[in-house]
Amino acid sequence: MALPSSGEQSRPAPVTPALAHARTGMRQHGMIALPAEERWVRTARLFAASLLARWDVVPEDRDSVLLIVGELAGTRPSTDGPT
Repeated sequence: MALPSSGEQSRPAPVTPALAHARTGMRQHGMIALPAEERWVRTARLFAASLLARWDVVPEDRDSVLLIVGELAGTRPSTDGPT
């Protein structure tokens, strides 16, 4: 990239798609309702993975999110109330 000569405005650096959404205020969300059963953890992870891929989330962040989704989906809510 060449430096601007005097009188020229410098252009901002290109922004990654995920960051562009944050900067422009665009919000993306997805929702899925599944039973609180272990056999649905894989479905939750696949759903999240498809959304993250569609939103162009970088692989490192995608892996972190999928780990969290798997942990949350695999944690059964307690029916005994707060502990």
